[in-house]
Amino acid sequence: MSQYVADTPLVAQLTLTAQSTEYSYTLPKGTQKVMFKVRDGTLIYYAFVTGKVAGPTADYGTLMAGAVYNLDGINNLYKDVIIYFSCPSAIGKIVEIETWS
Repeated sequence: MSQYVADTPLVAQLTLTAQSTEYSYTLPKGTQKVMFKVRDGTLIYYAFVTGKVAGPTADYGTLMAGAVYNLDGINNLYKDVIIYFSCPSAIGKIVEIETWS
């Protein structure tokens, strides 16, 4: 078990400029925790595999309006972890992504 403590925060924004279009965000190397939400609380779809959120097509997750996604215990020291996002109805929505390394 690692004794490493996540103590380096990073806040990023990803703008979903077109509806039902896939956008991606690559977690920084060493990310241990991630949180994301939509700035104005709009519903979005997310997935960890490309080609799932724009349709959407199974398997994807739904982040309901006003909800926050949290994941702790990530270990991406050796490979990229990419999260894919889409918004079914709104244009120009901003996903706020907070990571801790």
